[in-house]
Amino acid sequence: MKKNLKKNNDLTPYGIDKFAKIPTYVKVGFLKFFLIGAIYYYLFNAIEANLIGTGPDAGSIEVMILIIIITGLILGLIQEFIINNAAKAFLKDNEDIRKYIFVKKTKLSSLFLNLLYGIIIMAILIPINSILVRSNITITNLIALPFTLLGGLEPYKGTCPFTFGLIYCVIDYVFIFSKYGIIKLIEKKKMAKGE
Repeated sequence: MKKNLKKNNDLTPYGIDKFAKIPTYVKVGFLKFFLIGAIYYYLFNAIEANLIGTGPDAGSIEVMILIIIITGLILGLIQEFIINNAAKAFLKDNEDIRKYIFVKKTKLSSLFLNLLYGIIIMAILIPINSILVRSNITITNLIALPFTLLGGLEPYKGTCPFTFGLIYCVIDYVFIFSKYGIIKLIEKKKMAKGE
């Protein structure tokens, strides 16, 4: 038994730790959730404080479009240089990277596509998040709900990076699974025509 274990360790020396036993989709999903929540917490709050403030343009469509573009571009950079590379590192031998990232290319075009993808995601995500925050439907408020009902806490009225990260993951995986499903369907049709 020990000989077989040692033999397998020689082939995959890093494949026996506890981190390797976690499925790839969980690792990639948590990385996306954490990074997007951090981006939202630090960057979006800074942009909101500096650009929106309490001035006459607070809440104008021009400011909202500017926030979507800035955060979308930064999301695209994070997607290109951190998330995609980490997803490739997390993959097991026979897994398909298309299950975890939207843009698979490795050329300069992938940077442009990730920037565009980031802007599209933020154009969907920021309005949804704004509605949820205004309605006090955030993960922070759901966790604090028992304390609110017992009368000790007011609902949290600020931004919630956990909700933002979770909504991002849902939207991202809807896009990824849609793209992956379309690719699989095209591959099946090509195989059917070839036979």
